[in-house]
Amino acid sequence: MNKLKIFKYIFPVFTFLFLTSCTEDDVVTENGDLYLEHEVPNIPVTADYQVGALYFKINVLKRNDDPTIQPTIGVYNLNKVVDQQTIYAEHLEQAKTAGIDFFIYDFRTAALNGGAAQNSDKKFMDNILLTPGAGDIKMAFAYNFGAMGLNNNNTIEAKGHVETFINDFKSMMPYFELDNYMKVEGKNVVYLTNGQNLFSEDNVTLYKQLRDELSSLGHDLYIVGSQPQWTPPLRFDYRFVDCVDALTHLSYIRVNRNTYERYLYFHTITDLALQYHKERLSDFDIEYIPSISPSIDLKFNNNPNDDDNLYIINKEIDFFKNTCNVARNASGENRLVILDSFNNWNINTQIESDNTNGDTFLKILKEQFKVE
Repeated sequence: MNKLKIFKYIFPVFTFLFLTSCTEDDVVTENGDLYLEHEVPNIPVTADYQVGALYFKINVLKRNDDPTIQPTIGVYNLNKVVDQQTIYAEHLEQAKTAGIDFFIYDFRTAALNGGAAQNSDKKFMDNILLTPGAGDIKMAFAYNFGAMGLNNNNTIEAKGHVETFINDFKSMMPYFELDNYMKVEGKNVVYLTNGQNLFSEDNVTLYKQLRDELSSLGHDLYIVGSQPQWTPPLRFDYRFVDCVDALTHLSYIRVNRNTYERYLYFHTITDLALQYHKERLSDFDIEYIPSISPSIDLKFNNNPNDDDNLYIINKEIDFFKNTCNVARNASGENRLVILDSFNNWNINTQIESDNTNGDTFLKILKEQFKVE
């Protein structure tokens, strides 16, 4: 068995351990060769990919602290209802430049604040959908059930939230009926934020109940489970198998500083990791969907729950093109790719046009995933 085959089999164990920090010398074998012999194949764009971008309703006024990189359209606040349609009109045009097929919007459970958060999400959607040309870009929801407070000792059944869970999806139905709601195989796409945390006494039964009730009302679901970056399929056998249609991770652009080899050989290791997921999931008829980002920098993020111990990765043309190539290699039958994000300025994963790069990265995205 050659070295590449050996590495292929030991990689799943090696990649997903939280390794201690290392230097470049630590990744050299006795004969002086780098331990990574894998070469990422070049995947040509022979057909269009379906690109969905996470869209954030956030206050970006803090960008005033860094005048070197701000939105081309100016610093804005999407929480101001009066400005939402004006801002969204600009974003729609940029999405067309980027070849983005659909935006993914947060849709929070009614278990949060007595349903106030969900109502806020609906009002936001209803308002921006009135923007001229809004129907030109498709939409999908990222369902956030985190406020249910589920864990091993507090399942969705024990917390009494099964009905809430199903009703949350029923609340999405008016949007499913829109011509521009994103569908895959004729089914409505719903992305599950932190899907590995949907603790249930029987996930298969829970998902079946959800699908059956929605289907009886004329709405089939294409459910995309999501979980943290750099992890094997978490709680896989009982959270995702026979439950979801597809699985993705948060973007692997989040590289912890104690894993230097991931930073140094980012595209090589990421390609191997995503291929591992793609191959394993195919055995269970689950499609793998890669998630990508052009950059990351948490210095403007004020959320104490986020990990500040991440490498800063700035926007760089070749780096992003190579990242897109890895995504093409990992994309499944439906040729789906998730961009994280369109406009999350708080952690600098945005691809939105800015005063430093202009629309360069928007155009790169289209070039990397569209035939023309």
